[in-house]
Amino acid sequence: MQRKQVMSLIILAVMVLSVLGVYVGTPEENIVEYNGYRFFPAGTGWQVKINNEQYQFRYLPEDLQNFPLGNIPLGEKIYLAYDPTAKNITTTDAMGFVGNLFRKVGSRAVISCIQEKGCPDDLPVVDCETANANVLFFRSAEEMGAIRDKQCIIIQAPTSADLYKAVEKMGYQLLGVMKNE
Repeated sequence: MQRKQVMSLIILAVMVLSVLGVYVGTPEENIVEYNGYRFFPAGTGWQVKINNEQYQFRYLPEDLQNFPLGNIPLGEKIYLAYDPTAKNITTTDAMGFVGNLFRKVGSRAVISCIQEKGCPDDLPVVDCETANANVLFFRSAEEMGAIRDKQCIIIQAPTSADLYKAVEKMGYQLLGVMKNE
């Protein structure tokens, strides 16, 4: 009888300690460090604190290293442009993310169109040759990367998900987590 009680207590102790291990040990085990920044799992992505501000990302920096992006210049104002007639890629999430990020770092992001056809009346139409500020033009293309064309920096990717990855890499670069290439 006493042996059963001792075994029961041992099993109970193991169960309690293993549950405590899950609650106490898991957060530290899931933290990912990159260039001195600590990333914590949060919902469907990762959270990092930079200059006393919390930022939410879907991807870790190491997941985005292979995307060729280059240097994205900052300015007081930057146009975030898309082609309203493009049907094969959605830019809404990417432009929303980068727009919020530019606002946090002190730039005024202006959503705009690259052409007049299909552009909502309340949005400006910008041109790579005559824009009065840098233009980030998001578009669909087979190859991923960034191309400079006069005032435009064309961020291109084959899918909306890849475009979002490019934007997150841009965010990491703007915040100093990743180096500009």
